[in-house]
Amino acid sequence: MKRLLLADNRDELLSTLEVVLKHWGYRVLALSRPVDILQSLEASHPGLLIFGEDLLQSSSEALNRALAHLLHDPASATILLKGHGPDALHPTETPRLDVPVDLFVLFEKVQACIESHPRRNLRLTVSLPGMVCLGERSNLAEVISVSRQGLFIKTTFQLGADDNLRVVLPLFGMKKELELQGKVIYRVEPNVLNNYRQGVGIEFTALAAEEQQILEDYLEKQLLEELTESQRGTDLDPRQLQLHSGSMVRIVKLP
Repeated sequence: MKRLLLADNRDELLSTLEVVLKHWGYRVLALSRPVDILQSLEASHPGLLIFGEDLLQSSSEALNRALAHLLHDPASATILLKGHGPDALHPTETPRLDVPVDLFVLFEKVQACIESHPRRNLRLTVSLPGMVCLGERSNLAEVISVSRQGLFIKTTFQLGADDNLRVVLPLFGMKKELELQGKVIYRVEPNVLNNYRQGVGIEFTALAAEEQQILEDYLEKQLLEELTESQRGTDLDPRQLQLHSGSMVRIVKLP
């Protein structure tokens, strides 16, 4: 697994992003002191460097040079966190993130920088009872994962590639239910290589703006609940995240 170096002088932002990235399965080293950041860069090359713009004007000239070099090195994967001052000039291809950070944008940019086969959309593992409707026929389904663009289900319903259908998706915790148009884009047949996993991948089609917003609100709410229930949930500062749904993060102090 590639190592991510997370560097910023804003402690609350640093700890919050560390929680999020580790929850997504990345190996993260989070540093705030210029001397520690420089030593880490000199010791090894990170798979991805995410750092705050303000560090480019730090008191350490050696660190400034090292960061500037990585920004202009096409072989280096870097993401900038916008700083307090006016926008500085950086290579146009360098991804930049607003602060507070949008979780959906963070996921997309990290995937694009570090993964061989990146996903554009944040996908959450769930266990929801749903229903699949094909023409006049309908059948129960178990929703295994969901993203802004589609979902993965298990069902005994016989579905073929490119079948157009409707999926009824209950959003537990929000007292809402969505009925979404979709199309089958792949099937997973059970075998020993995939641990007998089976199901159907469905891509949403003709998703209305209101449906998109409700879906994003649900994903955001579920992710925040997962983060706050994790062992490092007390390090999460909701002020560092751009919460579209107005979700509240309840911080519980662990013993």
